[in-house]
Amino acid sequence: MNLRESRRSRVQIPPGASFTYFLLDRIERHVDITEAFIPLEGVSILPMAPPRDNDNPRAEVPFDSLTTFLLDGSKGIVMKKGTWHWPPFPITEKVAFSVILSRKTLENDLDIRDIKPPIKILL
Repeated sequence: MNLRESRRSRVQIPPGASFTYFLLDRIERHVDITEAFIPLEGVSILPMAPPRDNDNPRAEVPFDSLTTFLLDGSKGIVMKKGTWHWPPFPITEKVAFSVILSRKTLENDLDIRDIKPPIKILL
């Protein structure tokens, strides 16, 4: 996925960025709760895919619908139950964000999948 060419995402790479891509090698979802990412400092990119088949613990990840969102501090993102995602990739030297979810999510509602081969996200 090339963010420079994507119609859904427009990214301005900050001066001094020393990378051209990220490798997405894992993705996760929570089917029982919503989750929010609120950027506090810096700029990052959040990979996401829409929820599908939340009742199926072996549901396929909809890689054909994978996209990215720019977290630049102007707004946060609240994900629907079952949204596939991975923590944001930083594109500035420092980033900080708040993650809001249920206390028991990591114990009871965490479906993590390995991605092989990893997906290259180009900047």
